[in-house]
Amino acid sequence: MNTTVRDICINGDLPTAEELLTQEIEATGDNYRSYASRSVVMARKLDWEHALDDAIKVRCSDLVAPSRYTDFVATIVPQHSAFINGIYF
Repeated sequence: MNTTVRDICINGDLPTAEELLTQEIEATGDNYRSYASRSVVMARKLDWEHALDDAIKVRCSDLVAPSRYTDFVATIVPQHSAFINGIYF
């Protein structure tokens, strides 16, 4: 997560953080770091469906190992750990 988005999140302006990350994704294409950051922002907004959608996009990236994906999702959605433990890609 870049420092601008991180600072915006710390200040609690999650909609602005989401918008900046969406713009970054649209500008750079498949940037798994931007999807991962937006997934965290969506989870903080309690928008679990979109958080998981972005997490899946991270997993579908060739740059992320399966074990790192499971760890990543488990950290953003801890109350769904039973569901996450059943995901096998």
